[in-house]
Amino acid sequence: MLDFINIVQPDLLFLSTERLRLLTARNIAGPPDLVVEILSHSTAERDRGEKAHLYASHGVKHDWVVAPSERTLDAYRLRPRGPGRREQHLFALVLSGSRHPSRPDLGVSAPE
Repeated sequence: MLDFINIVQPDLLFLSTERLRLLTARNIAGPPDLVVEILSHSTAERDRGEKAHLYASHGVKHDWVVAPSERTLDAYRLRPRGPGRREQHLFALVLSGSRHPSRPDLGVSAPE
């Protein structure tokens, strides 16, 4: 739950140990550290547009977009402040056992 109006459900999310206090019995009361959207034909436009904007405007620091049909992962990081606060593109990967550069404990692989 980003706020009382904008309630979204990413495909995956990650909360660091330091931020577990956001986890309640009903929801996550605040932005997670990382959200992952797995695109499908029916959700790609909303995931890359409206939801990405909501995540950035509510302070989600990392956003991954996985396109299974293209076997790619695009990773974004929230800019610290300013009018172009949306996200800074960090890297793009072809899925085959990849690791996030600032979170080596988080990785992605896709079956052949």
